[in-house]
Amino acid sequence: MIKIFLVIIISFYLESNISLFIDYSTNFFNILFVLSSLVIISKLVKDNMKFYLLSSIIGLIYDILFTSKLGFNLLIFLLIAIFIKNSDKFIKSKIIQYLSVIIIYRLISYSILLLTGYLHFNLFILFKSIYSSLILNYIYIMLLYFIFCHQK
Repeated sequence: MIKIFLVIIISFYLESNISLFIDYSTNFFNILFVLSSLVIISKLVKDNMKFYLLSSIIGLIYDILFTSKLGFNLLIFLLIAIFIKNSDKFIKSKIIQYLSVIIIYRLISYSILLLTGYLHFNLFILFKSIYSSLILNYIYIMLLYFIFCHQK
């Protein structure tokens, strides 16, 4: 349980502080550390219901700290948690699984923002949000994996 809270605290701390140094308009380093940490937390929490509850709480805290759309990330984090727990059955590669979490987050959030009228459809914006999130977040997931989950 200590590992889980450590991963959560590190992720929130890094996401809130690194975003001060990396310009949001940069093309390759959009930060989603808290979302990425769900992949590692899923390896540490074996009970699905506990993982879903924890993911929802993390999403709510993310909404409170980083966005003005209360419940938006709560819903998305829950959907991503369900995907993570069920993706082991059909995605065998860890790399593909980790990258698909980022892609699915971007697709779901973009779709919700489209449906609510917050954004107008622009495929370039969607693709840019996806590819700009992959590099740094993948490196972060791999570091967390080797620190907290890698067994000798």
